[in-house]
Amino acid sequence: MKPRHLCNYPGCMELIPYDQRYCSKHQYHKPIDLADKQERHRINKATYRKRMNSKHEGKYQRFYRSTAWQKLSHRWLMTHPLCVKCEAKGTYRKADLVDHVIELRDDWSKRLDKDNLQSLCYSCHNKKTWQKKEKDERKIMLEKYNSFFTPGYDISWQSEPPTLIFIKFHFCQIITNSYIKLLIIIYF
Repeated sequence: MKPRHLCNYPGCMELIPYDQRYCSKHQYHKPIDLADKQERHRINKATYRKRMNSKHEGKYQRFYRSTAWQKLSHRWLMTHPLCVKCEAKGTYRKADLVDHVIELRDDWSKRLDKDNLQSLCYSCHNKKTWQKKEKDERKIMLEKYNSFFTPGYDISWQSEPPTLIFIKFHFCQIITNSYIKLLIIIYF
């Protein structure tokens, strides 16, 4: 006869065999149907293929999985183990990944250029990515604003772009199936 112990569920006093963790009352069995598992696998596989073969993302996905990039990024992290941005602030933090100073989308020819690489921690990389995304969105919205309201008007003489505020009117979605955006520019 196997030795017995109490069920691991808090407050349960039922004795169960030593090789089990919970009694039959508290045992959780995740319902995994074979068909569901195969369907999930098929969907994941299709999503992976779609991303790898897409017109816009596929080239970048294949590059980051390439042997040349894997070797270069590994060597770079071995020789530059600290986050560049944190080190500039006076703190020493381990670098988690290698980042391109000039993004691949901006200049594809610099993808394996060592002068275009920097070591960053996840926090600094996420902050850099977020700032770049915000800057790009602001630039696109300014271009749309200029082309819509004042064709041919150039605001490149300004030192920095104005702050943008977006207001979405939900009642317009019924008619046009998209939001109408009211653009207000505030200069500081």
